[in-house]
Amino acid sequence: MDLEEFLRKKQTSIEQVLASANEEGQLVEEDTLIVVGSLSEGLATLKSDMDLILVTDRDPKSISKNGSIAWVNGKCLVDMEIVHRAAVQELVTRFKGWIQGGWGKTFAANFSSEERKLLHRYLKGIYLDDSDNKKQNQIVKYDEIELSRLKLHCARHTARSIQVDVVGHKQRQDYRSITYAAIELLGHAIDALLASHYITNPMAKWRSRLLESLPDIGLSELDQRFKSKNADDIVWHLHKIPEHTPQAILEQAHEIFTFCRWVFLYAEIKLVHPHVFKFFKVITNFPLPNSDNIGYSTLPLLEFDVDFHINDDEIFMARLNEFDEVLSLSSTELSLVMQFNGKTHEEEALSNVFQKKIGVEERNTLNKLLKAFDQTGLLAKD
Repeated sequence: MDLEEFLRKKQTSIEQVLASANEEGQLVEEDTLIVVGSLSEGLATLKSDMDLILVTDRDPKSISKNGSIAWVNGKCLVDMEIVHRAAVQELVTRFKGWIQGGWGKTFAANFSSEERKLLHRYLKGIYLDDSDNKKQNQIVKYDEIELSRLKLHCARHTARSIQVDVVGHKQRQDYRSITYAAIELLGHAIDALLASHYITNPMAKWRSRLLESLPDIGLSELDQRFKSKNADDIVWHLHKIPEHTPQAILEQAHEIFTFCRWVFLYAEIKLVHPHVFKFFKVITNFPLPNSDNIGYSTLPLLEFDVDFHINDDEIFMARLNEFDEVLSLSSTELSLVMQFNGKTHEEEALSNVFQKKIGVEERNTLNKLLKAFDQTGLLAKD
């Protein structure tokens, strides 16, 4: 539902809202009024409020002691937050400084959830009485790619902590905590996937609606087995509580972690390291008849805390917080390792990467990987 349709059903109009906002806030020419929230993004329902942000050079408390004003216009509840322009400028400057600082997942970005929401709202809001975009350009000094990186960073940083926690849960045989943590991880992977499509809304309540809006999951750029699959259907399948047995819980968790690892890899390549697309060995959908898999082992699973790191043209894998050996992988090796999902047969994985060019050298590549990952403790020991 767009803004005009919403206001019509609420028996008011943008002109009436603007007039009442002028009256309630005693607006002056330098003020900036922005429609934000679900109404600015086509997510509103008839139960939605109309959220406004008033950016002003005046002291917000001189306009309202609470820093906001609410009123009813027609049958529409209007809620106007008042923000000093200096606070907006400080937030935007700090964000630009974070962007210029480069990419790193070790430390958390110093932005609260409210600040991330504001950065998104300034970028995606509808600026009223601003036909030449002058007021918007005074505030928004960043783009959706930069803000998508912040969303990805927050998802990646939190996800890495969850990965480490889950290994601890497994050691303690705390299987219920594994399930809850895996589902939490899935939520952060959704954020990363949305970020890879430049959807910067950070609010968890819109994850499902926003997933439905994706025209394509995108992961087929790395693995063609994801081609024609809908992101919302995959997530719906994964977002469930398994039977309360260790085996069922670990299987469900590994399925979630395998999918999340693909999402994080894709999102990071797209938003931070796009040059990797040029040399990445894309996994093809090259299934073999079941008879061809007879006698070949199923590939193992990666441990929950195994993560990747990209540095220029190099790709590394290691366990988080273990400080053991780090493995350097070629693009071809990474494509093989990303099929360590406990389901894909060795011959099928080789076919997906090398297709019909499978010989002694190709099989040796996979065998060396299996040995190296086993020796360094990167494989799951359930």
